[in-house]
Amino acid sequence: LIPIVTILMTLLNDTLPLPVQQKIFAFTTGLTATEFLTATPALAKLVHQRLREIRIPTLIQDFFITYPDTLNFALLVSEDAPETPIILPIWIRIAQLSSRFSLRIFRDTDNLGLLTQLMEDQDFNEELSEMELPICLILDEEWIYQTQWGPHPQAAEPFLDKWFEQHGEY
Repeated sequence: LIPIVTILMTLLNDTLPLPVQQKIFAFTTGLTATEFLTATPALAKLVHQRLREIRIPTLIQDFFITYPDTLNFALLVSEDAPETPIILPIWIRIAQLSSRFSLRIFRDTDNLGLLTQLMEDQDFNEELSEMELPICLILDEEWIYQTQWGPHPQAAEPFLDKWFEQHGEY
């Protein structure tokens, strides 16, 4: 009997393409929401509390549930940023609304080399050090960058300014 490894190596040497794309590996180096919360227990309690508080209106739920395309959300966060426990639960909830959505979380303290490869068509590596976080990079089913969200809507600026005034430690 020929071992399965020998068969696979023969197929690979005959230049048959693998059924996966390299960019998916870059995406899956990010943490799932569960992995992120397990790795950051200080944030986990607050994020779980916020998840229980989030209410997405029915019309918006319907929009996400019936959204026809596959979207991959690469959320880049800083564990120390006060926005992270506010924004992260919203993206978790949005990703849960459709089986065509996936979410991976990348921390600014992680090695982001593969994430920059995922964003090869953008000047992402140069901009990374200057970005305010959190940022959600949105990719389509072929791992092509579509747009980004963040760090927060401009309408939130006055509320954030007020919050920062009240919380000087940040």
